[in-house]
Amino acid sequence: MERQEAGQLSNLLKKRCFMAEYDKRCENCEFYNGDSSAWDTGECRFNAPLPTLKPVMLSEKVYRDASLNWPPVQPTDWCGQYKDKK
Repeated sequence: MERQEAGQLSNLLKKRCFMAEYDKRCENCEFYNGDSSAWDTGECRFNAPLPTLKPVMLSEKVYRDASLNWPPVQPTDWCGQYKDKK
């Protein structure tokens, strides 16, 4: 195989691999909960919600407000837990 043909084949394989990963983004995943707009944050619901502490200031004292939240994700993010939407 000539060098030019090998380079073209390599580029084609890279594009196909990229497209496979592109399709497996959070916005296309069964576990994604959110709006699929370009920059809106959604939630990954693969695992149970995680406890988080947020500082809250009341009467010049800082308290920690505990709550449970699913991990925030962008529609264009990806991970190894991807599952096609039904």
